[in-house]
Amino acid sequence: MRPLIKPVAAVLGCLAATTVAAAEPFNYNYLGLTYDYQRIGIEGFSEEIEGHRVTAIYSEELRQGLIYQAFGTSEFTDDELLNSQGSYFYERDAIDVGVSLGTHFPITAKADAVGTAKVGYSFYDTYTRLKFDDDIGTVVVDEKGSEPFADLSVGVRWFLDDYNSIDIQPLLGVVVTEDENDAYFRGRISSRLVGTLEAYIDMTTYLDSDYRAFGTGMFLYY
Repeated sequence: MRPLIKPVAAVLGCLAATTVAAAEPFNYNYLGLTYDYQRIGIEGFSEEIEGHRVTAIYSEELRQGLIYQAFGTSEFTDDELLNSQGSYFYERDAIDVGVSLGTHFPITAKADAVGTAKVGYSFYDTYTRLKFDDDIGTVVVDEKGSEPFADLSVGVRWFLDDYNSIDIQPLLGVVVTEDENDAYFRGRISSRLVGTLEAYIDMTTYLDSDYRAFGTGMFLYY
């Protein structure tokens, strides 16, 4: 994983160093609480596994153009799918903790380019049971452990109209673990509710697997 992270960190550092003094439209100092409803497709089944994820975030701009974040995530899934051949049961409980460094620089008075390198550790407990109705048998996988991961992303933020209007945030990223890499796209729309409180909705989809997440959350800026 290190060979992937080092070049990205170097790029982020270069971008931060080239940040120009400008009227910055966005604030990156906030506390956040988010929720994601996950849909996971399983081959051979028409329905999808449902999962849930809750994340707490602390974000701070250490200096102009350099963003630090710390986060903790609780993920839980407990669902069963049925078809004419049998059933598939999946249960997962996981806790992720980690930090990230990012950079941003103004493109216009209402738009920022943003890049982030996130690293963390996931502690998980999963149970999978695939049962066949034609006497082939039942396959059970029960795993408990931990693994490191990285999440690398680049994107854009911009206001549709004036400062503090609706904020649009498309980005591309890749999640890197010990076993696989998952590229994804995320689109987010944010709006100030009152004062320094902001709410958002978003959707994340993996580009090469059947996974989608629909999220919402709130950020309290300081």
